[in-house]
Amino acid sequence: MQLARLACVLMVLLVAACAGASEDTRDRLAGSAWQAMELNGKPVSTPRPVTLSFEDGRGSGRSGCNQYSGTVSVGDGTLRFAEIMSTKMACMEEGAMLTESVYLQVLSGAETWSLAPDGSLTITGSKGTVSFRPLMAPTAR
Repeated sequence: MQLARLACVLMVLLVAACAGASEDTRDRLAGSAWQAMELNGKPVSTPRPVTLSFEDGRGSGRSGCNQYSGTVSVGDGTLRFAEIMSTKMACMEEGAMLTESVYLQVLSGAETWSLAPDGSLTITGSKGTVSFRPLMAPTAR
């Protein structure tokens, strides 16, 4: 009987520890900001930086020309954007509008994310890959 209780307590502690680790992993993106460095394997070169910030269940930033924002769901290695909206300014700088279009398509098809040992973030999905360097560390939670 004692052994069964001990096993039950250990199981509850194990489940709680796993749930906490999962939540910590998702929180690693909360309160963070990034600058895109590569889009589908090519360097991002726009007059204004392409950025992404995570806060309160939203992903937002500048897409090279316009500002954007959308709902984001983050899991252990999974990431999905929904309802991405953006301002509609036209930018005359060479390549800015094309970069913006491809970038927003990649975000709309996002499926997975990963952090490298150097702190860089990679988002990959059905419409491509974008790699970021950190602009600031996540805020304490």
